[in-house]
Amino acid sequence: SDSRITYDAGTQRIDMSVAQVHLDQLPRGGVPIQLWDEGITAALLDYNVTATRNQYSDQKNQDYYYLSLNSGFNVGAWRYRNRSVVTRYTGNGTHWQTLGNSLERDLPQWRSRLQFGDTYTNSDVFDSFRFRGAQLSSDDDQLPYSMQMYAPVIRGNASSNARVEIKQNGFTIYSANVAPGPFEINDITPSSLSGDLLVRVIEADGSVHSFRQAYSAVPNMLRKGIWRYQLTGGEYRNGGYLDD
Repeated sequence: SDSRITYDAGTQRIDMSVAQVHLDQLPRGGVPIQLWDEGITAALLDYNVTATRNQYSDQKNQDYYYLSLNSGFNVGAWRYRNRSVVTRYTGNGTHWQTLGNSLERDLPQWRSRLQFGDTYTNSDVFDSFRFRGAQLSSDDDQLPYSMQMYAPVIRGNASSNARVEIKQNGFTIYSANVAPGPFEINDITPSSLSGDLLVRVIEADGSVHSFRQAYSAVPNMLRKGIWRYQLTGGEYRNGGYLDD
């Protein structure tokens, strides 16, 4: 009953109407995975150099040199990164210290990222810590912008070809046309983490019916169908000389 097919014999025309809830919806800002580009093969280098000289009246000058390097390369889906520091003191020689090496790639089918080497856990629930090993985790950056912030699913029903408007705190945050029948909207982007949503369904004849959707969220809430996880295994690294 949500889909309708009408035939006009005089004009030899068939009209088909399918309710919005039965259509495959691509979230706003979404791009099909098949169209994603892994980027070009390239080498990267970012550096910062600092030099200091201290002059004393009763002894030799002392020089200090500092060089930080962020380098790496991209090949296909893989990305390698190295973070190193080189220091040199007068009379103390040159010292090279590698802060971290990491190799990673995205897994778009799982909306995830696979990492090896030196990296950090996330801090969504527990404190972040550094480790050397392997990590598989979900990646919210792979979501369309309209799905990265929590929002409720808006459900309703239209009697005709209607326009659905959603307002929050007096501002229109969503507008779309829907076919007759039930509709489901799951890609709205609220302007804040609280404030009830006013949903207005404007029918083809100009009539309007509306309802309110209660809305309040905390930062770690997720949308329907979105999941977040992180699996980590390796050696804890505290950043000092006594790694455990």
